[in-house]
Amino acid sequence: MVLRSEQLAGTRFNPSRLERVYRHLQSAVEQGTIPGAAIGLAQHGTPLPSRAFGEMCAGMGTQPDTIFLTASVTKPMTVTAVMILVERGYLLLDNPVHTIIPEFGNRGKEAVTVRHLMTHTSGLPDMLPNNIALRQAHAPLAEFYRQMFDLELDFAPGTHLQYQSSGTAMLAVIVERLSGMSLPDFLHTELFLLLGMKDTALGVR
Repeated sequence: MVLRSEQLAGTRFNPSRLERVYRHLQSAVEQGTIPGAAIGLAQHGTPLPSRAFGEMCAGMGTQPDTIFLTASVTKPMTVTAVMILVERGYLLLDNPVHTIIPEFGNRGKEAVTVRHLMTHTSGLPDMLPNNIALRQAHAPLAEFYRQMFDLELDFAPGTHLQYQSSGTAMLAVIVERLSGMSLPDFLHTELFLLLGMKDTALGVR
């Protein structure tokens, strides 16, 4: 987490308040609320001393520059990538997914649109039934995609809301099919670099 000086305007920031934040994080680690954390602060563009607490995972301590996985925070990044392509005229939100990913158009999924995927209303389950086994086997991403293409819907598209990681995965495929780039490369080139986010990546670069 990085807090810049403009975000502190009007807060009467002082070092004792920062120490309170440090104590709070240390307490959260000791109580088991979080395994670990790292915090950085800049004032008027000048970095102040960073601090790290606890462990990122068992046996792996944290440092101020430890890389943390952001998990589902990547979902809005993926959606942003899709919207970049929408703005450029590559697709419409109400395009059926199977017109972009032909392999997806089976088992009642013909009516699923890009908008359904983005709003968690496609009817797709959250994850594959064998998701954990595939992860433990370090299965390639292509295998996850292949099995997702064959998923059956839990409900008719647009009739219910259900959190779905598999839908976001299909959005990633859409970005890759239309842009000719991998999603990590697309985000790096078309979003992160333009925003000056040189230390952010989808996967370790």
